Amino acid sequence: MRYLKTYNEELKSDTYKSAADKLARMGHVKRPEELMKWHAIAKEKEEIAKEEARLKAIEEAKRKALEEASKLGVYKITLTDRGDKFTGDFYVYFYWEKDMFDESYHDWKKFDSHSLWIQLSFAVIPASEESKEYVNEVLNKEVGSSSDNKYWLGQIGLKLSQGGNTYDEESNKETFELKPDGGYYQEDWHSIDWHMIDRASAQKFKKMLYDVFSGEILWRESEKIPGGIKEELIEELCNERGHDLSEYIAFVESIKRITVNKLYKD
Repeated sequence: MRYLKTYNEELKSDTYKSAADKLARMGHVKRPEELMKWHAIAKEKEEIAKEEARLKAIEEAKRKALEEASKLGVYKITLTDRGDKFTGDFYVYFYWEKDMFDESYHDWKKFDSHSLWIQLSFAVIPASEESKEYVNEVLNKEVGSSSDNKYWLGQIGLKLSQGGNTYDEESNKETFELKPDGGYYQEDWHSIDWHMIDRASAQKFKKMLYDVFSGEILWRESEKIPGGIKEELIEELCNERGHDLSEYIAFVESIKRITVNKLYKD
C-alpha cells in the first residue's frame, strides 16, 4: 500500500481497482474508496492518451498517404454527383487488385474470357482548400473517406491482353501470350462520376501511368517489394506465370496507345 500511496501517478487504472477490491474483501472501507478515486483519475488519463494516440496515428496515415500520392502529381478532375459538377485539384492514388487479377487470369487460361485486365482501385485526395470543402460537403456523404483521407471513387482498368489465349485442335496445343492493345476503362463505385478536366490533364495522367509501370516512378514500394508495382507485376507475370519479359514491356508500351478521350470526355 505504501507503493500505491507514493507512486499512484505512475500506476495503471486497473492496478488501483485491483488493490481496492482486495482491501474491500478484507473489510476496509476508506482506503478502497480512496483507491477508486485514483482509479477514476487514471482511467480518464488513459482514455485521453488513447484518443491522442488515435488522432496521432490518423494524422501520420494522412501524412504518409499525401507523401506517396505526391509522387503521382496533382490533377484537375471534374466530379459529377447526379448532374452537379465540381472541378478541383486532387492528388490521385491507386493500387493493384491482385485477387481480382487471379480470378481474371484463371478465366483467361480456361478460355472463359478473351481479354485480360490489370484492375486498379482508384482514389483521390484533396489538394486545395476548395477541394477539401467539396469532399467534406459531398464525398464524405456519398463515398466516405478512409482514415488516411483517401476517397475511393472506383476502378480503372488497363488491358493486359486482347486474345492471346489460343487452342490448336490439330496439334492439341494451348498457347498463352499477352497481347496488350492499349485498352482502358473507368468504373464508378458510387453516384460520383469522374474524369480529367481537359486533354492536357488527361495526357499528364496517361504519362504518369506509363512512368509508374515502366519504373520511372517508384510506386507502392516496400521492404518486401523494393521495386514497387513494376517489380510486383513482373514477378507475377514472368516468374510466377511463365510469361516472357518482352510481354510485360509490350504492355507498358501499350499504355501510350490509350485514347485520351476516355480520360477526359463525358
